[in-house]
Formats: sequence, structure tokens, C-alpha cells
Amino acid sequence: MLQSAGFIVIFKEVGRDRDGAPKGNVDVDLTLHAVDLKEEYDRAVILTSDGDFASLVSYLRERDKLRAVLSPTRTYASKLLRRAVGSAVTLRYLDDVRDKIERKARPQT
Repeated sequence: MLQSAGFIVIFKEVGRDRDGAPKGNVDVDLTLHAVDLKEEYDRAVILTSDGDFASLVSYLRERDKLRAVLSPTRTYASKLLRRAVGSAVTLRYLDDVRDKIERKARPQT
């Protein structure tokens, strides 16, 4: 659905830690893709609460390539991330935009 709406969707294999718990390690991959592919998209929307993405957010914001940052939770949004977003870009929380992005069931006729 996202791809048909024009989004670039990149899937990554999930590794496992010593205890077998899933370990994504997507920080570097997402950053590399966002920088490497920046000429292929107008503006990025980053979904994270992780301060590890503050430098990517700053990089994209400074180049006018960042549309918004969506945080899954207001409680755990990193202060580094909030600072990196600045006032030129919007930091939004999923609970605040859920009604705009949630898939709605079609009414039955």
C-alpha cells in the first residue's frame, strides 16, 4: 500500500541477539539510504523516537529534505531528536495524527 502511494519502502532482515530476541540495527541502514537516495525523493518522513537519528534529522532538515518526524510516543521521544527537529520541521506524535493516517474500514453497502 505504501509503495503504491509513492513511498520508497526498504525491507531489512532482522537479526537475533544471543538470547534469540529480534535485533533490528536499522540506524545506520536508514541513515545511509536516506542520504544516498536523497535525490530520489522530495522530502522524508522519519518515524522514530530514537536520539540516534538526530544527526540524520539535522542533515535532512538543513537540506530542506525533511517533511516531518513522527514519534510513536510522546513519553519516550529523545531530547536530542526534539532539538534536531528544531522549529522549521514538525515533530508529531502518532496519537495526534492517528485519525489522518489510520486505514479506515470501508462502509459496507
